[in-house]
Amino acid sequence: MTEDLIIRKEQPEDYKKTELMTMRSFWNKFWPGCTEHYLVRIIRESKDYLPELSRVAELRGRIVGAIFYTKAWIDDGETKHEIVTFGPLAVEPTMEGKNIGGALLEETIDLCRKAGVSAIALVGEKDYYPRFGFERASKYGITDAFGNSFDEMMILPLSDTFTGVSGKLIESSDFEKLDDTEKLKEVNKEFPKYRKVKIQEGFMKIGSQHIGVVDAIEGDMYMVRYWDTLIPTKLADGLNEVPEVDSDVLFVRDKKSGSKITKVVRNLLRLRTERTILRPWEESDAESLFHYASNPDVGPIAGWPPHQSVEESRDIIKNVLSGPQAYAICRKEDEKPFGCIELKLAGNTDLTDRDDECEMGFWIGKPFWGRGFMTEAAREMIRHAFEDCGMNKIWCGYYEGNSRSKHLQEKLGFVYQWTTEEVDVPLMHETRTGHVNLMTREDWEKAKSN
Repeated sequence: MTEDLIIRKEQPEDYKKTELMTMRSFWNKFWPGCTEHYLVRIIRESKDYLPELSRVAELRGRIVGAIFYTKAWIDDGETKHEIVTFGPLAVEPTMEGKNIGGALLEETIDLCRKAGVSAIALVGEKDYYPRFGFERASKYGITDAFGNSFDEMMILPLSDTFTGVSGKLIESSDFEKLDDTEKLKEVNKEFPKYRKVKIQEGFMKIGSQHIGVVDAIEGDMYMVRYWDTLIPTKLADGLNEVPEVDSDVLFVRDKKSGSKITKVVRNLLRLRTERTILRPWEESDAESLFHYASNPDVGPIAGWPPHQSVEESRDIIKNVLSGPQAYAICRKEDEKPFGCIELKLAGNTDLTDRDDECEMGFWIGKPFWGRGFMTEAAREMIRHAFEDCGMNKIWCGYYEGNSRSKHLQEKLGFVYQWTTEEVDVPLMHETRTGHVNLMTREDWEKAKSN
């Protein structure tokens, strides 16, 4: 364990520091971003919080770990047996591997035992917690609140009073407040803005591997940025793709034998072309969106009216351009948006109801017309749809008179399917003639190989 580590109760002056550390600990670990820092705030205000069992870890004046306990119950249908649960258990990511989490667990398990707690329940990493005595909950006939059993759900009995207890694990109802996404957005504004990452491999930390960004290349040494630190790494044997500066990579951190890059990965929330970056829209993009979307030559031909204000653009970012596959088209040099491209999934398009098909829609600011930017972005989005999202068909349409969109779709390889008269265009309060094109995975792969 790290020398000089102090484990103590959290004080009010620690609150923001603990939340920031928790945010860093879980950021991008299970999905883009995280909610655990908000959960810490919810727990502190909960009637079920157990501050006498919860602790933070301090190292040379810095909060580097924390564990929060709350009341929980095992409901057997007749009696609710009170136990405790914990979570989040957070460790500053640059301090991983120093047994800070283990020290917090050992101390607080001992506190629970002395306080007469009958058992501790948790849902967590199934290969980590058994070393502290936790066992599969299924061994004790314990399920989640819905009757499900899985390996990540574990129990640590602490006294004989838990003998024979079985039933459903019930956690604090205050945890439901995590569903308030608008409140989460407000909380996030209080903290540094970190880059969100989503990769096909699924997690920020994959086993013993981490994900970082190549910051610089010096000979055969790759300087990988992991949070606030630059880690010298070399390429692992058998690497299929050589990383470049700004590449996202998986790496194994090893101070003794040397850290190694094991794979170049693609951030699915940050697609790249030669001149552009495609990324999710942010509310701070409202001024850029208004600048281009207010031009009367841009929106109406695609079926929507010009934006009238920055506030309207901001509202559209929040409520229209918030789909899982809606991307701002940005210049690489400053990441300012100048267009939009989106894969509309089943349920948000009239062209398909299949999960392996989507509709692609796009527009670009007038100053960028005729310069190849839209072709460049659309080709990357098509690749993303087929390779990353597993689509088999991409539909695309345009209204009569939109010759730019027609020619671009033909250039990309879309094939005409049908024409429909009197298509309702609700945002423009009129009807138009609509044309529909299609690209299949087979056609795309065939064109790619030629």
